[in-house]
Amino acid sequence: MTLPVLTQWLANASVVLFFPLAVAKMGNAVTFGFLAVMSLAQALFTWKFLPETKGRTLEEIEGFWGVK
Repeated sequence: MTLPVLTQWLANASVVLFFPLAVAKMGNAVTFGFLAVMSLAQALFTWKFLPETKGRTLEEIEGFWGVK
């Protein structure tokens, strides 16, 4: 869980730090459009590459990832 949480915190920090600069330089429409495209890309990646784990045991999940 360390890596996913760290990644999320870094992504949140970068959005918070660069959002005002992006709005000032590119305008509202481009900034929000970029964020929308990135959100869509994240959703598609999650749907395509990450398995559903609801109702599965830890052993089944480990088997999917090849963890021994």
